[in-house]
Amino acid sequence: FDWVAESVEILRRHGLTKRQFEMAIESIDYNDGVEATIREIHSRGIRTVIISGGFIEQARKAQIDLGIYHSHAAVDLFWDRDGHIIHCNILPSDYRGKVDYLRLMMREFGYRSEECAFIGDGKNDVHIANETGLSFAYDAHPELQRVATHSISKFSQLLDHISN
Repeated sequence: FDWVAESVEILRRHGLTKRQFEMAIESIDYNDGVEATIREIHSRGIRTVIISGGFIEQARKAQIDLGIYHSHAAVDLFWDRDGHIIHCNILPSDYRGKVDYLRLMMREFGYRSEECAFIGDGKNDVHIANETGLSFAYDAHPELQRVATHSISKFSQLLDHISN
């Protein structure tokens, strides 16, 4: 939680406004192949979930844009009437918190860990990569590359390794 709280405090100190934050979220582009790959994954009947150590607004944008079934993220910002950060909720969805949320999703949908796949890029994804039957390190931190089932450099390479 500490690094997330520190990051939010830096944003607050630098005067980030709600409008600036919304514009930044809206300007996010997806890496090459992400949209087509997610469409293909969905066409195969595979359910997708985002578990992010980032901002709820960012996860929500991806959920809407890509038709992701469910999303959960670490940081929920609160704004005052002038559009300045006044508070944040930091939710357990980073490092081991990602594993906790994965287990909740598995329980709710009746999946076993070997039926789940994970795609990540950071050191904070090592724990969840170890909990799934199939894991992908996408242009990832070396520690994640060491534990993931597959290391990929193009998002579309996921399709070479997953089936219905």
